[in-house]
Amino acid sequence: MIVRVLSWLSIACIVTAIALVVFYDGNETPAVAVLLLAGFGITILLGLRAGYHKARGIVSDARAFVSGDIQHARLVSVGDPNGIFWPASKVELQLQGEDGNVHSLQRDVPVPFPVAWSYRLGKRFNLPLMRSTDLTKLMAVELKREGMDVTVGRG
Repeated sequence: MIVRVLSWLSIACIVTAIALVVFYDGNETPAVAVLLLAGFGITILLGLRAGYHKARGIVSDARAFVSGDIQHARLVSVGDPNGIFWPASKVELQLQGEDGNVHSLQRDVPVPFPVAWSYRLGKRFNLPLMRSTDLTKLMAVELKREGMDVTVGRG
């Protein structure tokens, strides 16, 4: 609940700063600067928090991979981010157990707001680096476990 409130507060700070610039004569420069710093500061803190929780989840998944019966994990596909304020990307992961059965998981993974919009704008305006960017190839990863040895490679 507090994360959602902080997200709305960040958006309100940035929108208010833009409104001050557009609708007033320019004497509000300190207020605009404070509002922009507050808005972007909250956004950065929320991004760091989300990154921490993602990293913690990855570490716990890696521990489960090393100690469990999963022998092979592969990132199959990563979709383009969708959503306006809380963008997410659909990710497909394949897990293969010791018995050879392959299980496919599809999840929506949150993408930081600035990253998603930067990616979208880059694709929309056909920027040079974004023309040939394929998220699946960029983020391809494969984990294999043989006994106690774990190898990480590109998919």
